[in-house]
Amino acid sequence: VKQLIAKFMARERIFPGDIFAINDPYRGGATHLNDILLAMPIFAGGEDDGGTGNGTLIGWAANMAHFSDVGGLTPGSMSTDATELFQEGLILPGVKLMHRGHRNDGVFDILLANSRMPERFEGDL
Repeated sequence: VKQLIAKFMARERIFPGDIFAINDPYRGGATHLNDILLAMPIFAGGEDDGGTGNGTLIGWAANMAHFSDVGGLTPGSMSTDATELFQEGLILPGVKLMHRGHRNDGVFDILLANSRMPERFEGDL
């Protein structure tokens, strides 16, 4: 979650209803690409110091789950022949899946297009 905070607080606001995904092991996401961390900010109150009515960010809810296939050389995304991370599948450096409670269709399209089992992948999300 530290990487998500650093990335998104630096260039844009984090809002109630946002959900982020990261799986990049070099950015603190997970141990390998099949493990995807989903994180959602938790807000309290109705006003923050900027007067937006979002409340104050008080914490995060996070879940890491193993996804069956994230692309790569082989079904299941865990090839014993892979010599670099790019061959293991789709790398998520920290992306916003939901913005203020609304699905980011462009990100979902990319995720589903890179899985051999898009229905299962979408269901896991």
